Amino acid sequence: MFEHMESIVWDQLDHAYGRANDVPDLLRNLISKDPEVREEAFNELFSNIWHQGTIYRATSFTIPTLVELLEHSKTPDKERVAHLLSLIATGTGSHQIHRADSNNPEIAAKLKDEDECLLAIRDALAPHIEILRPYLRSPEAEIRQNVRDALEGHSKNPPEKLELTSEQRRFLHHVFSDPQLTFWLQSNHWEATGAETISEESVYAAECGIVTYPSGEVLCQFGNVDSIPESIHYMTGPVYTDNTPGFDRKLLAKQNEIRITHGPSSSRAEDPENHYSTTVTNKTNRRLKATKFAPFSKGFLGIKQHPDESYYSPTQFREWFRVPDSEGWILPGESVCDPDNYGSGSGAWVYFFEDDRGHRIIATAPLGRKI
Repeated sequence: MFEHMESIVWDQLDHAYGRANDVPDLLRNLISKDPEVREEAFNELFSNIWHQGTIYRATSFTIPTLVELLEHSKTPDKERVAHLLSLIATGTGSHQIHRADSNNPEIAAKLKDEDECLLAIRDALAPHIEILRPYLRSPEAEIRQNVRDALEGHSKNPPEKLELTSEQRRFLHHVFSDPQLTFWLQSNHWEATGAETISEESVYAAECGIVTYPSGEVLCQFGNVDSIPESIHYMTGPVYTDNTPGFDRKLLAKQNEIRITHGPSSSRAEDPENHYSTTVTNKTNRRLKATKFAPFSKGFLGIKQHPDESYYSPTQFREWFRVPDSEGWILPGESVCDPDNYGSGSGAWVYFFEDDRGHRIIATAPLGRKI
């Protein structure tokens, strides 16, 4: 099975972490009888010959062996082999985003090398791309989607392209990026569906769908939603109140305590000024927990004023920012991100925190993202 790779001079090829000398043993380990050995090999291959969407010189040379593994009747974990192949098929070079700077000789040389790598991958896959087609029925939604993308890009008989709305695309975005959320689809009735069972086809066929946070609060939806399940609810704005004091300029965090930055939204990229991601980084040496937060408007003397003294809750912060700790603590040095923030205007987001010693601290960020 591994005859093809024996003639390859792997130390003259590179992957994400340098020379590709380790690749032959990793490929052999994919058929190990020890599940832990196979798992380690997959983890390595999913980060070196393909790394967060990018491909390398060594990548195309692995394709014949990966195809043989899929063809062999006794290969374990064929779903993961197919997944790796489909990701390789849709990979790109790390410098492709700089193509506009191709007049730079250094970037031009790297782009030429990457173009050659992509062509080598296409040539190696061309005779074998149909071996991926059965995995359109994979039980894993991510594998189904990646296989569909690979076939659309390489097959002479690509799967039928589904015309999904932007709202359906956003629903699917969260299926793949936020599987811990709850996904509801309605055909004849509402049904909570695990992310691993959802596909483009099931979203396309559904009358409507809803994504909710663990508390049941709605994040987004598609279709004509006439009624919702009893266990979920829409966000009604900042309605949370508590007994702690409001805004106090004396409690504002220093730059070396809390950093808050806005970045592009991965689910609403079509409106970058009003929809954005917000990242909070704890730069202190103490644990921090959000106690409340809200958008404030500007008042006299530049003081941020909040008109009705109501806020978003600690639970909303924990869920919106995907805080890993179940109690909402942000560890020293840890960053948490709300990828679905929105808002604009001349005001500011104001976040109220408490550290693990009971001290209060306030951090702010602009209400919108400047482009």
